Amino acid sequence: MSKHLEYKGIKIKKIPRLLRSLFDPRKTNAMAYGSKIYVSEKVYNSLKTKNPEPLHIAVLEHEITHLKRKKQIGKLRYSLKFWLSRKFRLQEELMADRAMMLYLKKRNSSFPIEKRARKLSSRLYLWMISYREAKKKLTKMWETLKIPQIS
Repeated sequence: MSKHLEYKGIKIKKIPRLLRSLFDPRKTNAMAYGSKIYVSEKVYNSLKTKNPEPLHIAVLEHEITHLKRKKQIGKLRYSLKFWLSRKFRLQEELMADRAMMLYLKKRNSSFPIEKRARKLSSRLYLWMISYREAKKKLTKMWETLKIPQIS
């Protein structure tokens, strides 16, 4: 068995203790930092199994979207825009949520709209959107998302 977890060539590690003390581990499942994805112990343990929870793999898809965008825009510029612009932060989170939704829809799994809306409207994202508006946007995205047909 490999000492490190990987997904699509990206190292997956548990969120370090220092960061766990800054973020509520019950509310933070994952974060992309540098070229790695850090996940909660619950997600990490699920990913180590033969059949990880689809939602936990979808979380990785979400974080990979952030890593790709950081690479496109530049890490410093991305980080500054993410934390200084509410509009940019919301755009980036919804883009990453779309990747998550696509993964789940392909597997006939559900997306936790209410839970995600609460998170998007919380302190974690500096209250960038109201719960009601986040739920409305996520519901519309989920309901209109089409799975690309492979020909």
